[in-house]
Amino acid sequence: MYARQAGRGADFAPPGERDQVEPTRLHELSYELVLRCPGIGRTKLAKLLYLVDLEHFCLRGVTLTGAAYVRRQRGPMPVALYDVERDLDGWALRVTSEQVGPTHVEIKHWAIEGKLQPSFDAREREIIDLIASTYSPLPLKDLLRVVYDTEPMRSILAIERDSASSLVGKPIDLSSCWSSDESQRDEESAEIDETIASVHLGETVERESERLATISLAGGRAT
Repeated sequence: MYARQAGRGADFAPPGERDQVEPTRLHELSYELVLRCPGIGRTKLAKLLYLVDLEHFCLRGVTLTGAAYVRRQRGPMPVALYDVERDLDGWALRVTSEQVGPTHVEIKHWAIEGKLQPSFDAREREIIDLIASTYSPLPLKDLLRVVYDTEPMRSILAIERDSASSLVGKPIDLSSCWSSDESQRDEESAEIDETIASVHLGETVERESERLATISLAGGRAT
């Protein structure tokens, strides 16, 4: 783990001079996705992580990474992603920042090959392959539509619409992905559930527009 010496905390150690961390599953999955998608931005990486974890949760009852997700202005974000960037920058990842507007800085990632050896089992790798091959080629705006049309995000949007309030910063409950009929969920099946790939392309934009209109009429602030 990071060395902590008197007068020098881990947070202040520059990239390349930090001790290497013991990688968590979130470190490994982030590295794997960046390896497959060189130059991927932070927002897109966060959404792919979310979709992998959601699919894994729906199939096996736990997320692949163990990460906690919160609702951000542009959708789900793993709380620990910033730590992963800091931990891996300089030895397993190259993390860059680019000013792309007056108020926006884009964070991009490149993997340094061979620095991590993620240990995914066959079913985990199937899920990663499914999500990466299906969604990494999408433009960010289309990926955001997919993410906002997953059941956990639909639930959040419904609450925001009904209460005319924002849940930005609040945790996301992934358990809403489960069917109410438990017999429809086969944790032992070797088949990958392609629900995300096949049905999560609904009219999210229309629902979001309705939510924003409701907030506007109530004098709230859109997020």
